[in-house]
Amino acid sequence: MGDILLDHAIREIKTADYLLTMTYKSVGDSKILATVLDKMYDAVENALKAFGIKSAAKNPTIEMLLRGVMTRHSLDRQQVAAIKEIAELRELHKEAATEFRYKEKLVLGDDKFRLVKLDEQKIKRLLAHAKAFISFAHETLNNQ
Repeated sequence: MGDILLDHAIREIKTADYLLTMTYKSVGDSKILATVLDKMYDAVENALKAFGIKSAAKNPTIEMLLRGVMTRHSLDRQQVAAIKEIAELRELHKEAATEFRYKEKLVLGDDKFRLVKLDEQKIKRLLAHAKAFISFAHETLNNQ
């Protein structure tokens, strides 16, 4: 089961990378950034689940899975922060009261008037951390 989840994670992160480096560059539509964010989230979630951490929760959140992995493996603090940021941004995107394009950015707004701007640089940074985590998961799980 872990191998299948890890394969899905690798496929999702490659898709996210392609969408950002090729599709976004050629189309320039900032809505693609939200799709890249979704793909990153799915990749990280599958990689975390591949570790096989059991949770009492029926549908554990990324934070729960991350805590379980952190108890057994040492993770880079920046990766942990990036994974949490990916989860928060994905949640904001799913439940955004408003979403619009502004210049080269995608702006997400919640019902409390908090605005978050997604731009290429932020997504690139998060993607780099997500890729590093997927690589870590792949190396760790294949060496067990």
